[in-house]
Amino acid sequence: MKTYTKQDVEKVNPRSLIGKTAAMTLDDLTVSVRINDVRTRFGHIDLLVQPVNGSGEKWVERHRVTTVTEVNA
Repeated sequence: MKTYTKQDVEKVNPRSLIGKTAAMTLDDLTVSVRINDVRTRFGHIDLLVQPVNGSGEKWVERHRVTTVTEVNA
């Protein structure tokens, strides 16, 4: 679990992640996800992600998502 200060959040600019794709690892499985929304709560940055192929959405902590890239339009 990663905790961010207010200054950390400002440096990271989490809103800039919306619309990007990333890799998220769940146990031994890595899936591509699209970041649909961002929120901060009590020193944590959460991302609302959905799989690139498949369905559903889930809020996950920022540290669980890696390799953020631009979406190819």
